[in-house]
Amino acid sequence: MVRKIKLEERIAYFAYEGCVEIRDLETFIGWLEEFEAELPYSPDRFSDLSQVTRFELSYTSLDLFAQTRGPGILKNPVRSAIVAPQPLHFGYTRMYATIMQDPRVTIQIFADAADALAWLQAAPARS
Repeated sequence: MVRKIKLEERIAYFAYEGCVEIRDLETFIGWLEEFEAELPYSPDRFSDLSQVTRFELSYTSLDLFAQTRGPGILKNPVRSAIVAPQPLHFGYTRMYATIMQDPRVTIQIFADAADALAWLQAAPARS
């Protein structure tokens, strides 16, 4: 399940917990689209998977999600920091990062939330 946490200083913070299914990812995108519709920019993303206990996702569902997300309307390039501290988290996140084909989205995977946040807070190259 996904929980919306906050939007702060050009970063949208999300945390996942328990079992993550495709509908959770769709909810995440719905919230991002709501944020982006009201903002003059597209926020960077901070996604925390540290409380996820299992994934009910297949390669096919992740591929479909990435293909659907790819054509999304972004107002600027974005960075997506994903906290994936366990091998299971890392595996699913790496699979998603591999199939995500939007050059406007830079995805980095981190084992630690502090490192992920530091990467996002570093001055980005915006266009």
